[in-house]
Amino acid sequence: MRRAWSKNAIGGDNVSTVVLGQERYRVNVRFQRDFRGDLAALGRIPVPAGGQRQLPLSDLAEIGVATGPAMIRNEDGLLTGYVYVDITGRDPESYVREANLLLRDRLKLPTGYSVVWSGQYEAMERVKERLKLVIPVTLFLICFLLYINTGSMPKTIIVLLAVPFSAVGAIWFLYAAGYNMSVAVWVGLIALLGIDAETGVFMLLYLDLAFEEARREGRMRSLGELREAIVYGPPSACGRSS
Repeated sequence: MRRAWSKNAIGGDNVSTVVLGQERYRVNVRFQRDFRGDLAALGRIPVPAGGQRQLPLSDLAEIGVATGPAMIRNEDGLLTGYVYVDITGRDPESYVREANLLLRDRLKLPTGYSVVWSGQYEAMERVKERLKLVIPVTLFLICFLLYINTGSMPKTIIVLLAVPFSAVGAIWFLYAAGYNMSVAVWVGLIALLGIDAETGVFMLLYLDLAFEEARREGRMRSLGELREAIVYGPPSACGRSS
């Protein structure tokens, strides 16, 4: 109670709120600067000690200046102090990996203390754990749906082999643009792979139509005619007249 009383007297305590239209201002009450300007003045602050007695604060506690966190919070039943870090220009995962090496070599924590990384890095770790399950299930569903659509395992494999090439281009573009890996980037890459698989299905459909139409017209007698059918596609689909 004494600690809370001294904290409110020095740091202040919100006792009311002033309403001015849509604006809200808190009313904070604390000792005047003359009573809290230095350690000697703080030591002379009278503290009620029962009845009419008042004792100076210096008789009840040791007053000193110490370095500590700006605010102590409670998380999972433990006292927690937050240190905010700005990592502009770097991805959180590489920063935390490098910072952990430095902390392990230079920071000696007392018994009962620990360092935990939170914020965007913690969100990325949760997403990474989910992706370990989501990605295999998604790939299985894509393979299953492609096989149902094409009815052929070789065609399904052809479409799947085209998917990594779009990912390679996207990674090079991210590198050239200076983007860092994040949750949004991973979601974008997954969406890109889905679009690429869809495009592969359409391309395979046009190739099948071109092959069948060229064979019906007797234009599948050499590798050159096969190449022409693949490059130009079916005349009915592309609007080309022979």
